[in-house]
Amino acid sequence: MRIPTNFCSRPVFWLLTLLVVVITTIGSTRAHAQTCYQGSLGPEDVTITLPATVTIPRDAPAGTILAQGTVAFTNGPGTTNATNVTQGMQNLYGVYCSTSANLIYSNLIGGASANGVMPTSLSGIGFSISGSTGTVLNTGTTTLAASAWSNCGTNVTYCVLILSNAITVKLIKTGPVTGMQVFPAGEIFSATIGGLPLASVSIASPVQVIGQTCTVTTPSVLVSLGTVPLKTFTSVGSASSPVPFQIGLDCSGVTTNVGVTFTDITNPGNTTSNLSLTGDSTATGVGIQIMNSGSPVQYGADASVAGNPGQIMLGTVSNASQNLAFAGRYVQTGSTVTPGVADGIATFTMSYQ
Repeated sequence: MRIPTNFCSRPVFWLLTLLVVVITTIGSTRAHAQTCYQGSLGPEDVTITLPATVTIPRDAPAGTILAQGTVAFTNGPGTTNATNVTQGMQNLYGVYCSTSANLIYSNLIGGASANGVMPTSLSGIGFSISGSTGTVLNTGTTTLAASAWSNCGTNVTYCVLILSNAITVKLIKTGPVTGMQVFPAGEIFSATIGGLPLASVSIASPVQVIGQTCTVTTPSVLVSLGTVPLKTFTSVGSASSPVPFQIGLDCSGVTTNVGVTFTDITNPGNTTSNLSLTGDSTATGVGIQIMNSGSPVQYGADASVAGNPGQIMLGTVSNASQNLAFAGRYVQTGSTVTPGVADGIATFTMSYQ
């Protein structure tokens, strides 16, 4: 459990790290049980915008990040050397406590978090909240010692704690998702210290979450390119005859625009149209091309996001099973080809948009 960055000259480290800001200037305060005081600007309330629609491939594993949004936060103005709490809490967000106090994180749309993921009422959908350093927050109570509000700089008596100077919300797949659900707008998370509001996180607009029902019916495809005479390769770019193969999809109950990205397993960073040969191949001077409608595809990263480099859009599939047609062939890549075994391995990642 944690929070984040330090505006003062020395960080204050605890079980979690709170953003420490020098307290400043003159004004009024709000006190709770005479031990905790709130800055005159109130709690750190932030609103985050997420995409209006999120589509989830049925084959996406639990833990997949579906969408995310980040908002930056800047505390109020401040001057140093406050002589009392009233002066110190003027024109600042956050809370100052003169004694130990309980810090409480609450999920307002579900139950307790597990491994940083907070549940929701949506089937298979949770969310996480993290601060500027990326560590996720867990629901529950932590007691902060009085020293958490001291030692924040030379000649500074009071320190104020806020949640973070950057807050990120991520929607996360936690289980099977089918049909359409709506992640709500409004407040989803709150934090208090010593009974005073420290921060809240809200979502600006509802998010429509759509679980796709397409399933790959051919998760493993073996394509034999056969034995090719050496004389086939006459110059760089010359190629063998293409061998067709298919990827099967079952899209029962959904209409979706289908895309696919092929990834070179031997060289995952490969973005050319030539698939690398595996390490145990003995042939040289050749590569493998996957053909789509007569043209070689480019390889790309193993990702389903729309617009992924190398992603091929294959058209719309509506409530049907369909076989996506491709072909494979050898292509000469070097000035000289030596005979031998020439194997390549690629993965394919489907994208439903």
